[in-house]
Amino acid sequence: MTYRLLYPLAVLALLLAASGGCFPRSAGPRLAHFATTAPEVGQPAPAFTLPSVDGGEIVLADLLGERPLVIQFGSHSCPVYRYRRHWMRDLIADYRERVGFLLVYTVEAHPQGSKSPYAEGEWNPWINRLTGIRLAQPESLDERISLAKESRQRLGLNRPEVELPFAVDRLDDAVWREWGAASASAFVIDRNGRIASRQVWIDPQEIRRALDGLLAPRTPEPRTRETPDAPATARSAPDGGAGG
Repeated sequence: MTYRLLYPLAVLALLLAASGGCFPRSAGPRLAHFATTAPEVGQPAPAFTLPSVDGGEIVLADLLGERPLVIQFGSHSCPVYRYRRHWMRDLIADYRERVGFLLVYTVEAHPQGSKSPYAEGEWNPWINRLTGIRLAQPESLDERISLAKESRQRLGLNRPEVELPFAVDRLDDAVWREWGAASASAFVIDRNGRIASRQVWIDPQEIRRALDGLLAPRTPEPRTRETPDAPATARSAPDGGAGG
């Protein structure tokens, strides 16, 4: 296939990817476990403490309470994670003054040369092949942190207007497993630290709806007017009233 033919196909693929038209919206058989293993709406958000790409640690409990929080999980080899960044950058810019955001970099979804966590063997999606995404599964935490830093830069998530805390799951993948073991999931946490919304695939529109509901002014319940107690006995007729 010549370059002249390959180039327009690559452009079309990227446009479809950016629009979300070529990506699934339901879990499908490979992620069917998410429905039962991910924290459910209404449940407390499972606690964790993870390394930050910028050094030190990120403690989930420190980010909860004052405002809603959006947590996104993913890795650069996942096409959904990469191409829904465009909408997520807009969402972060729109809500960052009222909402907290956290990214958790996880096990590579489609590593080159090794088994995918979502398949029986190596699984290299066509769009990764077309766009030259070839990433090996990190063998150390330092390697995973380095990949996370590179991904942040390539996806434009280090810009001042969208910069956010960026944690990295450890190589035991414990946090990834506890939060549903999906390749590009997202959760909205309310001010009480409970799950308000969850998506097996990052869904910026659904996240907006959930945040708008949490941020909407609370209408106070109307107060019922108290009725004074009725007198215990009826008044006697005044003297001189009509009689038999």
